Amino acid sequence: MKAFKLVPCTTGMHVIMSTWAFCIKCFPTGFICKFKARFCCRGNQQKEGLDYFDTFAPVVSWNTVRMLIILSITLNISSTQVDCTSAFVLSAIDTIVYISMPQCW
Repeated sequence: MKAFKLVPCTTGMHVIMSTWAFCIKCFPTGFICKFKARFCCRGNQQKEGLDYFDTFAPVVSWNTVRMLIILSITLNISSTQVDCTSAFVLSAIDTIVYISMPQCW
């Protein structure tokens, strides 16, 4: 997959700290189902213009939602719900990002 490679830190690099987020998933009975780990970057250390140039937060007004529902009912068009929580996680980036390895690495 070649998602990353280790490089030595040089002067002029803006390095973002990282951490691990651990989670224990359990069955409803309380028994442990699985252990999960996620590698996270500390986004609060990013600087605008250096690490990112624009942000996107999709929001919609309730009037727009109501209008879409009314149109779908009036025109007899079926509608479905789409959840795009991982749209930005799986998107490709065209810049180089330097991230430090977590302390336990």
